[in-house]
Amino acid sequence: MNFHLQIIYLLNKSLFFIFYFLLTYSATTIASTYTFTNAAATGRFGPTQTQINTAYTGTTLDSAVTINTQGIQEWIVPVTSDYQIEAYGAQGGDDGVANGGNGAKMIGTFALTAGDTISILVGQRGQSTDGAGGGGGTFVINGAYSTKASMTNSSIHVVAGGGGGGNRDMMSGYINGYIGVTTTSGSDGENNPGSAGVSGNGGGLYSNHLSGGAGFFGNPPDATRNATHIEPTSFINGGVGGYGYWSPDFDVRTLGGFGGGAGGWARSSGGNAGGGYSGGGGQAHGYRGGGGGSYNNGTNKTNTAGENAGHGMVVITLIDTTAPTNQNTVFASAASASGGDTVTIVSSGDSTNDVWFAPAGTTIFTAGATMTKATNGVATSILAPATDGTYYLYVLDATGNISIASTAALTVSSALPSPLNKTDVTDSIKAMSGIA
Repeated sequence: MNFHLQIIYLLNKSLFFIFYFLLTYSATTIASTYTFTNAAATGRFGPTQTQINTAYTGTTLDSAVTINTQGIQEWIVPVTSDYQIEAYGAQGGDDGVANGGNGAKMIGTFALTAGDTISILVGQRGQSTDGAGGGGGTFVINGAYSTKASMTNSSIHVVAGGGGGGNRDMMSGYINGYIGVTTTSGSDGENNPGSAGVSGNGGGLYSNHLSGGAGFFGNPPDATRNATHIEPTSFINGGVGGYGYWSPDFDVRTLGGFGGGAGGWARSSGGNAGGGYSGGGGQAHGYRGGGGGSYNNGTNKTNTAGENAGHGMVVITLIDTTAPTNQNTVFASAASASGGDTVTIVSSGDSTNDVWFAPAGTTIFTAGATMTKATNGVATSILAPATDGTYYLYVLDATGNISIASTAALTVSSALPSPLNKTDVTDSIKAMSGIA
């Protein structure tokens, strides 16, 4: 190689190094997260379509949730993948300084299929007053709500139990409510009242007039002492919170939270039961109703009793674990080049992908003398690394999943001249011949 060609070659290499170290890359995981809330609804009934539209505007759920039955949020799975689902049961209502019991938190991983419908009920807090209402359970169920008649335990992804209402105890003062539990059964009410619900049914009632919380399948038994008392309903039956009975002596009725929380009447002074997979047991006068039970059909489970204060919530996060497999299409044949040369490749087909040349076994990708990255995932060329050696092509998707190395290898050797364009050659010839 003559002197003039060497100068041009070295100049090209220098510009390449400057360009190289201006580039950096950090492999990060980007997940799509969908957060479902009560959409500002309170009390016995869940949100309307209008409330959902308002609450989710500008979020990942914008125009993606349908209400066919009030309060039941139907969402269509966008991509087939694994998802982490977090469900938070609602807190019971407060009675003065006695806080309602916190709802349970249930987390699991689930394989969801694009196009499937998920029915979600977000539990709401019980009313805060004397005789505080029970908190509603939160439900994440596979299938459109119109198929509720055929739903079974296997339809459940997760259910998180709601907490019982706080209690102004007649003898002991103010006592916080019972928490939502992680067992499938709810918890019993206090002082020998109604027993906890089991097997997805509602909790028992005390003395025919203060019902338990509702479950997934069943309502609690009817509180027959007063026809004005309204029991909470199960998920299958709409999930509406209870409404305490009216008394001519004390005309205050308390509301259970949407999601099967029990209501009561202020004269009882006790906290009412929470809803859940199985309802909490009903309270005796002046005591506390039980917390709702929970259910988790996922893998990688994390179940926590009494974790959530406030209304319930559901968070669904995409876990994309499928690595790209088209590395041998993008770089199909072995090639040789000098550092900084342009190497022809095929588009990976997705502009959000990253395409790299790197040494065998690379798991962390950072632009430098031994790694280069194409400008985007649909680029049809990439620069060869600067350092002599053997390199392979990798495709990384937007969530950070990495393909295996390409079968074909790129050999980089400084013994190979860098390709010159027509202008470079012409200028060199003129310089050597003394032509201006």
